[in-house]
This record gives sequence, C-alpha cells and structure tokens, in this order.
Amino acid sequence: MPYFADQDPFAAELTDETWIGLTFAPEVLVDYLDIVLANGHLSDPTKAKIVDSMKRDDLLDPLSSAFYAAYLVMISPDYVVKK
Repeated sequence: MPYFADQDPFAAELTDETWIGLTFAPEVLVDYLDIVLANGHLSDPTKAKIVDSMKRDDLLDPLSSAFYAAYLVMISPDYVVKK
C-alpha cells in the first residue's frame, strides 16, 4: 500500500503564509525564524550563512525556500545547543 502524507494524522505541513511570503526577503525571513524557532539565539555569523545559502539561484519555489530556511535554522549549532 503506498504511503500518502495526507493520510497520516501526524504529518506536518508548512501552512504559515508569513514564512512563504518572506522567502523573497531572506534576511527578514531568517530574522523571523530566529525569533520563532530559535528564540533569538542565532548568532550574526550563523544568520549570514543561512541568508547566503538562501540566495542561491536554484531555489525558485517559495515553499521549498521556506522549508530550506527552517531546516538550516534547526540544524544550526545555535539552535541545537541551548546555552
């Protein structure tokens, strides 16, 4: 039987239009995710690296860009290691 995410009651979907709308301004999106996900603990060098990565040309889909930014925030050492 094939697996479909919409049949999984625990599947997560990104539906926050704010995240998707901010993908066109990576600096603002990273600042927003810093507050929402990391409680303001991301360092300036970490934010700069995430923004540089967000400015790649092959990330054209806004939803994919929002997922990518959230992923980069959540794997950053500033997010993972709470001080």
